[in-house]
Amino acid sequence: LFVSRARAQAFASGCSAMLANVPPQMREMMKQRMATHGGGLSVSYAPSGQTATVAGYACTIYRVRVGSEHTSDACLADLSAAGIDAADQATVRKVFDDLRAMAQAATAGMVSSSAISQLPAGKFPVQMTRYNDGKVAEVSQIKSVNRAAVNRADFEIPAGYTEQEMPAMGMHH
Repeated sequence: LFVSRARAQAFASGCSAMLANVPPQMREMMKQRMATHGGGLSVSYAPSGQTATVAGYACTIYRVRVGSEHTSDACLADLSAAGIDAADQATVRKVFDDLRAMAQAATAGMVSSSAISQLPAGKFPVQMTRYNDGKVAEVSQIKSVNRAAVNRADFEIPAGYTEQEMPAMGMHH
């Protein structure tokens, strides 16, 4: 998948324009539905006082709240422990910030933050435990970190790629 920042911003702008034409009742219904998935509510991390080791990384368990609801636990390790230098950390943070900005634009401000974009600085999740109705619903865990160079060809525009209009929205893809 190859998406330029300009195309992503154009998509977000088009979505905002479409939402502007949504009747107020439907817009409110969409906000309520998004709120059940964290949209429009604040996301916060608070240390639980517990620690663990996951895939060889020492981590601190944080309680993740969306609004007032405890939705998950995140075992967060130090980025420096994974060999991720300051420049790469800044790049990752910038990506999270850009994704949050695009989500806000695409939803006309209905999405204010996400759990991943609110990670404490200098940390990365090695295990995430998600809850539904207070019960464990899913556990995601890092298995390994690969520091090998990325193949530049994986980021090249595919041969034969052409832009096409999306008739329903007037966007490009």
